[in-house]
Amino acid sequence: GDIHEALVPFTIYSDAAEAEVVAASRAMAEVYGIEYVLASASVKGGTYSAAGKAGIPCILTEAGQLGQLDEASVEVHLQGCRNVLKHLGSLPGNPEPVPPIRLLRTFAWLYSGHTACWYPAVEIGQQVEEGQAVGVVRDWFGETLEEHRSPASGVVLFLVASLAINE
Repeated sequence: GDIHEALVPFTIYSDAAEAEVVAASRAMAEVYGIEYVLASASVKGGTYSAAGKAGIPCILTEAGQLGQLDEASVEVHLQGCRNVLKHLGSLPGNPEPVPPIRLLRTFAWLYSGHTACWYPAVEIGQQVEEGQAVGVVRDWFGETLEEHRSPASGVVLFLVASLAINE
């Protein structure tokens, strides 16, 4: 995860490609071993989307957070890469067994309309309902500029963890 992101591990694949590319990408996501798998048309500029559109199966994986070295997250990626390479036949053997995935189909982002201070009201991994308060943006003196509510029901995959937030 980015240095300012607190997150639960998740994997994304593009569902905006040809059917066989989507199926191959999803299969890689499933053997990687991260519980949350998101089928997404794309985050603007996402390499997994560009690869999918070029006919190349691709996944984006996130584990680790806040710019911190976390050996457990490193192991998630090492095991995930080994599993994908075995799945593709690039390494001998079969992928190690992994838990079932939780497939997500909506990637709802919230953006601040201000450069100010962010005060989240939810935590990563928390289940939220559409319309639930998820945080507020306040100016430097504590005056509320924006209240943010969840645009969809689901799980909070990541949050900006810094107080300072950009427009």
